[in-house]
Amino acid sequence: MKSENILRFLIYSTIILSPLYVFRFEIFGFPTTLLEFLIGFVFLFFLLERVRSGNFRLSKFFPRTVFDLPIIFLLISAVFALFVSSDLRGGLGIFKAYFLEPAIFYYIVVSLFPKEKNIAPLVLSLVWASLWLSLLAVLQAITGRFSFAPWELVQGRLVAVYNSANALGLFLGPIFSFLLALSLLGGEKLVKNKTYILLFSFILFLIAPVLILTQSRGTLFALFGVILFTFYFFLSKKFQIKRFLQLGLIVLAVVFLIFAFSFFRSASDLTPSVSQEGYKGYDTIQIRFYLWEGTLGLLRDHPFFGAGLDSFKEVYFNNYTLPQYREPLQYPHNFVLTVLAELGILGLAAFTFLFWRIITVLSKSGILGTSLACVFLYFLIHGLVDVPYFKNDLSLQFFLFVAFVQILGQREVSI
Repeated sequence: MKSENILRFLIYSTIILSPLYVFRFEIFGFPTTLLEFLIGFVFLFFLLERVRSGNFRLSKFFPRTVFDLPIIFLLISAVFALFVSSDLRGGLGIFKAYFLEPAIFYYIVVSLFPKEKNIAPLVLSLVWASLWLSLLAVLQAITGRFSFAPWELVQGRLVAVYNSANALGLFLGPIFSFLLALSLLGGEKLVKNKTYILLFSFILFLIAPVLILTQSRGTLFALFGVILFTFYFFLSKKFQIKRFLQLGLIVLAVVFLIFAFSFFRSASDLTPSVSQEGYKGYDTIQIRFYLWEGTLGLLRDHPFFGAGLDSFKEVYFNNYTLPQYREPLQYPHNFVLTVLAELGILGLAAFTFLFWRIITVLSKSGILGTSLACVFLYFLIHGLVDVPYFKNDLSLQFFLFVAFVQILGQREVSI
C-alpha cells in the first residue's frame, strides 16, 4: 500500500473515531485524548510522507486557501486569550485541541485532496461515524445498558458515548442536515456510486429518531430551521443561492441585533428571583437566561478579551453567577457569548470573517453548496442556545466542513 493511501486511511479513521475523544490518558505525563493522539499521528505521518517524497516547499505542507486569513486571525485571537487566561495549562490544552489541531487537520485534508473530484471517502467517514454512534444510542435505549450517562437514559434521552444528550445532537445534527439537503435537492446526480444513495437514505432514517430521542430542544429547533431552508430550494428548484444567502444573512443579522438589544435591556425581566412566581430552577431554558445574564455581566467587566481560554468557568462562578442558579458551567451555552468570553472581540471578528468567506464561496455553488450551507445554518441556529464548536470532535467536524467548502470552491466535485 502506498504511503499516501495509508495517510488517507488514517484521516478517514480519525474522522470516524472522532467522538472517542472522551477517552483520555497521559503520554509522558501530558494529558491527551484518543482524538488528539490520532490527529498527532496523522500529522507526523503527513510530514514523513512529504519529506520522503521530496516535497519540501511550504505550499506542499500548507497550501494557500481562501480561508487562510480568517484561520490565522482565529489562531492569533486564541494566543491572545492565553495571555489573559487564569489557567495557562488548561488554556494551552484548549488552544491545542480546539484550534491548532483542527486547523492542521484542515490543511492536511486540503493538501491531500487538491486534485480530487470525488469527496465520497470524506463524506462516508462522517456517515460511518454517525452510523456507529446512532447504533450505540439505539442499543442503549433497547437494553438500558452501556450508557455513559445513565441519568440521561433514565429520562429517555440518548447519549451514545457522551455525558449529555445535547452533545449527541450537536455532532449528528450537521451530518443529518447535510445528507437531508443533499437527498432532497437532487444530490443523486452528484453521487457516482448509486449504493451511496441507499446508504445515505438509511442513515437519515436511522439518525432522525435518534435526534428526536435526544430530546434536545436546541437540536430540534435547528433542524426545523434547516428543513425550512431546504424545502425553500426543493420547491423553487433554483439552486443559485447567492441572492438568497445575502438576503437571509441580512434578515438573520437584523433579527439577531433586535434580539440582542432586547435581551441587553430586559435580561433581568427574564430571570425571576427564587421568591418570584415564575421561578423554575429545573427549566433548562430559564437556566440559560440566568447563565446569559451572568455572562453579560462578565463581558461588561471584560469587554475586549473576555475571561481568557478555559477561564470562563472559574471567573463566572466566582463573580457572576446569579443566586437563582449557582452551578459552575463550562460555557455560556451560546456560541457568540462563548466566543466573546473565551476569545474576546478579536475571536468573534475572526469567526465572522470566516463565515463571510464561507458564504462567499457557497453563494457561487449549486446543490452541494446548498447542502453545505445547511450545515453552517444548523451550526448558527443551534449556536443560539448551545456551543456547537468548543469540543474536540465538534471543532474537528467544523473544520472538515470548511475543508469541503474550500475543495468545492476550487472546482466542481462529486460524491
